[in-house]
Parts: sequence; C-alpha cells; structure tokens
Amino acid sequence: MPLPALVEFAEKQRKMIEQDFTDRKFPLTEEDFSIINFCRFVEAMAKGSDMPSCIVPYEHERFYRGVIQRLVDARELPIYAVRQFDAAFSPVFHEQVAA
Repeated sequence: MPLPALVEFAEKQRKMIEQDFTDRKFPLTEEDFSIINFCRFVEAMAKGSDMPSCIVPYEHERFYRGVIQRLVDARELPIYAVRQFDAAFSPVFHEQVAA
C-alpha cells in the first residue's frame, strides 16, 4: 500500500476509534490504545515528526514493526523509520538506552 493511502487509512482508523470512545463514553481498551498509537506513529513518520514513547502489547509491537519494515523495504518510509519505531515502541530498546 503506498504511504499516502496508508496514512489516510491510519488517520481514519484512529479517528474512528476516538469517535467511538467519545460517542459511547466507554473506556478505551489496551487494543484501542495500541491501534491509536500505531496510527499516530505512521502519521508522524509521514510528516517527518518524532513520536513519543509508548508501550503496546508485545504481539502488536512485533506485527507493527513488520509493517514498518515492509514500508521501508518498499521505500514508502525512510530507513530511519525502523529505528524511530524501536525507540517509540520497543520496551527492550528503552531498557538498553536507560542502562
């Protein structure tokens, strides 16, 4: 999927989850936060912005990293996107930097 289409999809997905939360007044689940944070990361990378650190479930982190790697391999995202992803999402990366 070309980056502009992915960014548009990510933005719509994030807004839909946030709107569902607003309309129903239900608390967001761990999965909701995970999806929102990944969508924000894709949007930030497309704009050349940094992404603050966040933690997502390990299974999600592995899946998301694979998506980012495929986008880098397809030259849809710059090569530094993988390192940015690791810095933003990977708890192991955070532990190594703190040590």
